[in-house]
Amino acid sequence: MQPIEGRTLGIDLGIGSCGWAVIEEDGAAGRVVALGVRTFDVPETDKERTPTNQLRRQHRGLRTVLRRRRKRMNEVRRLFKERGLLAGDGKHALKIPNINPWKIRSDGLQRKLNGDELAVALGHIAKHRGFKSNSKRDRGANAPKDSSAMLQQIEHTRQRLGTYRSVGEMFWKDAEYAGRKRNRDGDYSRSILREDQERETRLLFDAQRRLGSTFASEELEAAFIKEAFDQKPLADSEDKVGPCPFENGEKRAAKRSYSFELFRFLSRLTALRVGKEQRPLTAQEIGDASADFGSHKGVSFKRLRKLIRLADTDRFEGIPFEEEGKRDVVARAGDAAAGTWALRSVLGDAFQSLLRMPDKLDRIAFVLSFREDLESIRRGLSQIGLEPLVLEALMSGAKEGAFGHFSRAGHISATACRNLIPHLLQGLMYSDACKAAGYDHAARRAVGADEIANPVARKALSEALKQVRVIVREYGLPGRIHVELARDVGKSKEERDEIRFGIEKRNKQKDQLREEFQDTVGTEPSGGEDLLRYELWKEQRGRCLYTDQPIHPHAIVGASAMPAPTRRRRGEPHTNGLGTTLQRGTASSSA
Repeated sequence: MQPIEGRTLGIDLGIGSCGWAVIEEDGAAGRVVALGVRTFDVPETDKERTPTNQLRRQHRGLRTVLRRRRKRMNEVRRLFKERGLLAGDGKHALKIPNINPWKIRSDGLQRKLNGDELAVALGHIAKHRGFKSNSKRDRGANAPKDSSAMLQQIEHTRQRLGTYRSVGEMFWKDAEYAGRKRNRDGDYSRSILREDQERETRLLFDAQRRLGSTFASEELEAAFIKEAFDQKPLADSEDKVGPCPFENGEKRAAKRSYSFELFRFLSRLTALRVGKEQRPLTAQEIGDASADFGSHKGVSFKRLRKLIRLADTDRFEGIPFEEEGKRDVVARAGDAAAGTWALRSVLGDAFQSLLRMPDKLDRIAFVLSFREDLESIRRGLSQIGLEPLVLEALMSGAKEGAFGHFSRAGHISATACRNLIPHLLQGLMYSDACKAAGYDHAARRAVGADEIANPVARKALSEALKQVRVIVREYGLPGRIHVELARDVGKSKEERDEIRFGIEKRNKQKDQLREEFQDTVGTEPSGGEDLLRYELWKEQRGRCLYTDQPIHPHAIVGASAMPAPTRRRRGEPHTNGLGTTLQRGTASSSA
């Protein structure tokens, strides 16, 4: 199909609608061939704006948990039947009348159990096997709120467990758990660790063998522990990392890697302007600022001022002096060097030796960022060729949650970062540094629709493509297509919520300003300009910035909103409408 010259398709794409118009140039003017709007459902819930794919993932995860639990209990019952503990392995084989599993778990430590009783006790443990997480994110200060609350309650429970031989004995005998033995919504006071359940299983088998039970064989113990406590490792996400736009065959760097954090920091420094003449930082200043990079988690403008020895009279462009201590040079959250700082804290002196091999530091961060399971992290770190002491230090840090915030990727690879850093240290801007390194900073790789991770953007694009196909079939292939994207497209839920909350906050401020305006001035504001005047008047504390004279509130009102002058009787004082009363050559202000 040949494009039609002079015909243009314009598309206004939002997160829930696609407006379009086909325009044809006709001499000096133009005509609208056709126009319309296509609306579609946003892939989010109406109220909470939760992505629908997130809900599907949660439901799918719950179904997976239930399916695995069902499979585990089927295997446990089959094992008990094979070993002669149960007569059958049906769904209700472990529901035996007059046998309380908590009591049996406690009694089994001092008396011999028959086959049914031992099966009920072990089956109860297998069904409620306790909490275990191999994720690096469920530890330390960076742990999610729910995991952190659960681990705190587990630690409290373990302290009580110290006075009992097993979990079962504690829950059966301790008055604290007499009324309730299970957690409720948001309450984790009955949570236990899986390792404590496994320890009780071993104690129970040891006690039964000591008491002469023929059922409690070592073979059954090993087989039961394998079936009851086995857990699949968490999936890695290294294969989900996108390619680098500069280096073929390279994946994008971990956002918390040393080279990417330093590259990002230097890029920001080269863009800064300081002093009255708004000059860029010199190469010497950039070198001083980055000399001990990573010694602190963040780099505030106040600290940067000290590092480059900037005079107190000079200012950073766009940064109020009173906010220099609060604002980070790179990140809003104040974590310009959070990854490097974490590695330095964990590795200690070994970090300095690894600085001579930045590629290894970057590979370490890549493994820590895109692997969740601790055993998988160990395997990945072992492949880097680290010293045993360094490897163990990193694993210790991972177990303690030091790398829980390692996630996400930068926009270029670690190799590209290392190639750009020397040019940035010379003071070159990012675009010039790319040119010096042989890169095209404006180059962008073509991305397929299936590669778009944001569900809202992917939905909007797919609906727009449907609309374009219909328009082309109906009106022919246009010579040009112009696309305007709403700012919501491509933004995450958090970013869109931040915009929405900002708008709501500003609207509340305006409502309050309207009330204050009416109380202060005595009339309603005629429009947004009056509100802006009043807001500026408040910021100036009602005084002129140039003369420091008071400004009467009536002076805020625009000329179009001022009341028309009325005829004055002889002898009446004259008021100029600004609150200044003039009478026979004298003036007095009511302000």
